[in-house]
Amino acid sequence: MELQRNLGFNSVVSVAYVGNRQRHVSLTRNVNVVPYGARFNSANADPTTGLPLSDNFLRPMVGLGNVNHIENIGTRNYNSLQITGTRRYKDGLAFGGNYTLSKTTAMEGTLPLYLDDSWIDDYANSDRRHQGSVNATWDLPRASQLWDNGFVRAVLDNWQLAGVAIFVSGAPATVTFTTQTATDILGGGDPGRIDVTCDPMANAPHTFDRWFDTSCFALPSRGDVGSSKRQMIRLPGSADFDLTVSKNFKMGAQSRLQFRAELYNVLNHANWTNVNTAAIFNALGVQTNPQFGQVTATSQPRVIQLSLRFAF
Repeated sequence: MELQRNLGFNSVVSVAYVGNRQRHVSLTRNVNVVPYGARFNSANADPTTGLPLSDNFLRPMVGLGNVNHIENIGTRNYNSLQITGTRRYKDGLAFGGNYTLSKTTAMEGTLPLYLDDSWIDDYANSDRRHQGSVNATWDLPRASQLWDNGFVRAVLDNWQLAGVAIFVSGAPATVTFTTQTATDILGGGDPGRIDVTCDPMANAPHTFDRWFDTSCFALPSRGDVGSSKRQMIRLPGSADFDLTVSKNFKMGAQSRLQFRAELYNVLNHANWTNVNTAAIFNALGVQTNPQFGQVTATSQPRVIQLSLRFAF
């Protein structure tokens, strides 16, 4: 659904709702998962070693490994508000902009066998909530209008600037964990999750060394499946500014030479693109990964590309 309004002055604004629905998305469930606590049960110990028997002896279907069952029960919804404004090219100037506010809700991932299916639901699990851009093209005034001679017409006339700025909010990410001693916390069952004690984004420092509040995560206790949800963390967003400067030189009646300079990330703004979300706990439950919560990657720095094009 879209509403469009002509504002005059060669300008148009449109507001639209865009959405889609997907039903019966295929998801996978392993129906031969070792029951919770099975490896802790003394009846399941190997009498020769005292260690738990191999998982294939403890599964519901003894002697088999994973048995994956495909179920068409997944859902995915997308809803967005999209606003666009443009001024058509006139008198050497054109500009426009757009903004999208979106939300994605989905049931994704591997289905659990023992836990309720609802734990893999994640609201806003894959969207970049805010996206916007502005763009403009401007034919610079001819310098020959002030000082008309051959040199000025050849060197200072027919210059054009074009630029675009793009702003995107951060993508979601899931916090995972491991233990230094490979501790068996659940003794079987569906994959465990890290414990969450507070909202890691509520008072997030948003610094290079600590993007989110790492103190909100803890090692689950023995037998605890953990309390975190998927995609709890929002990674850093990005702001990108690109600029093009071009000049046309007439080369006869129907030929021209174009000089073009393209500057990507013209402000050399550092856009952080990834954060370490993998906690590592020692035997005492202390988080030991020094990079946990730290920015680990950035986008490319300023790039300048020059070109000459001859058209005939």
